[in-house]
Amino acid sequence: MKNPRIIVSLDLGTSKILVVVFVEQESGVFIIAGYGIIHTQCLDHGIMANYQQAVMDIQNCVRQAEEMAGLKIDRVYVGISDETIQAVVKEATRHIEPDWRTGGPGEIRWRDVQMASYEAANVSIPQNHQILQQLPIEYLVDERRKIKQPIGLLASTLGVRLMTISGDSLYINNLIRAVNDAGLKIVELVSEPFASSFAVLDQNAKEVGCAMLDLGHGTTDLIVFYHHAIAFIAVINQGGQDVTQAICEKLHIPLAAAEDLKINYGLAHPTDDIYDKVPLPAVGGRPSSTISRGDLGRIIQPVMKSIFETANEKIHEAQVDKYLHGGIILTGGAAKLRGLIVYAETVFHNQVILAQPSDCLGVENLDSNLAQPECSTALGLGLYAIQRAGEPNRLENHRWLYRLIDYVNTRIWLERVMQFVKRHF
Repeated sequence: MKNPRIIVSLDLGTSKILVVVFVEQESGVFIIAGYGIIHTQCLDHGIMANYQQAVMDIQNCVRQAEEMAGLKIDRVYVGISDETIQAVVKEATRHIEPDWRTGGPGEIRWRDVQMASYEAANVSIPQNHQILQQLPIEYLVDERRKIKQPIGLLASTLGVRLMTISGDSLYINNLIRAVNDAGLKIVELVSEPFASSFAVLDQNAKEVGCAMLDLGHGTTDLIVFYHHAIAFIAVINQGGQDVTQAICEKLHIPLAAAEDLKINYGLAHPTDDIYDKVPLPAVGGRPSSTISRGDLGRIIQPVMKSIFETANEKIHEAQVDKYLHGGIILTGGAAKLRGLIVYAETVFHNQVILAQPSDCLGVENLDSNLAQPECSTALGLGLYAIQRAGEPNRLENHRWLYRLIDYVNTRIWLERVMQFVKRHF
């Protein structure tokens, strides 16, 4: 295939960096041609803790992906997850030019959608924030909702509800610099809650309404969908790292040993083997010992309770709990804790399932190493880019140009002349 589309996603996480290469085939289907994974500690709860190490780790991860895919990587879609991320929704309405022949409702054109979208994009954000994405939630045609594509419809008014997602400028700029210094150009920054949803949520779940929690190592991403549109988005500054830290502090063992205990023996809810003993390492002059899995679970559970209760509070404060007819979907590396689904149901009082990106629509050749909850963001970034067909999502500030087009468009002037003639002759 001549000039196949190549899409590369970069997930810069707290515990790992993952780069995935998607390549278009003759059939139009994308395959995963290669990937790179580097375990890292350059971030702490999503914050850049070691800039130089981050740059080197990105370079090494990209090199792995290049060698597997057999191509050069220079452009990437990058996920971003930070507790400062917030969303604002604004609605704007535009009057549609009447049909000059009948005087009735006119046809909605591309420029109408653009102008209404620009009005809705004119929002106030915190002084230290910058815009990440601006996503249309829904269109309203003569106040009728749930319109997916209004162009071509006859109407008197067109409304657009637009969600503006912003984040801390310093955090965003440091992330951009690190990626650029690694020799890469960023095609688009995408909020990670939105990206992960492409890998684990199907259209049915988005239609009936659900919440997705991506439990990462440093942060937990939260997004709520209803009628295929984003109803709420947030990032919680807690994750699997906090579980590891709690084990480390309670048992006075190294972080690496605490992480091993969490992964191999951790429980979020009591099971039949709570009395089983697991080994604790010798530290300094203290000999090795054991702890029951039940006691280990009693260290883990309060941390998970805090994460889930924070998510529940945010959902209730945003008044989107009424939309969760499809329940709660968990993904991310920390979601693999044994007993977590059962425990989450006791907190949310709703159905909870674990989702992994094993059935990514439109992508073939998914390696078993990638079909894991911790890979949802990187795969979702690629799926988002494929769906967007490489077109930028963010609205650029060319409002003056569209206003000029709006007034000098030949057909508009012709319609106005005809209306004048009709009224006066």
